[in-house]
Amino acid sequence: MCMSFALLVAAATILLTTNHATGVSALESTNLARSLQVNEHVGNETRSLRIHELENEDENDEEEENEGDGEEEERAGGANLFAESKLKQMMSGVKLFKRFKNWKAYGLSPGDVSIRLENAGKWDDYKELYFTYQKYYSTI
Repeated sequence: MCMSFALLVAAATILLTTNHATGVSALESTNLARSLQVNEHVGNETRSLRIHELENEDENDEEEENEGDGEEEERAGGANLFAESKLKQMMSGVKLFKRFKNWKAYGLSPGDVSIRLENAGKWDDYKELYFTYQKYYSTI
């Protein structure tokens, strides 16, 4: 029995010391690695995930000027929350709940929304937005 135990230990040692069990050697993995310095810095430019926005920046500025019609951004105190273009987008379902979140973030209750729509003369066209906002107000 002592002989079979010694043979078993020797076989296990040989099996563990050989690197055939892994299938990939340490030398092969270094050949697969590539240098990030070479690939990221082409010329003098740095790599950016938003480079496509920079290329179309001039076109986007012109489009925003045409769409804005002199109105300020939403971030400027909420002055643009009820712009005609935004309300039309909301009626078509585009960014509906995102804009509802903006309304709630500015502290507008459903009652405030109805008053603003009435004061702007937009109640008849956009009263469906009010009813939807009122319905989902507690979950927004």
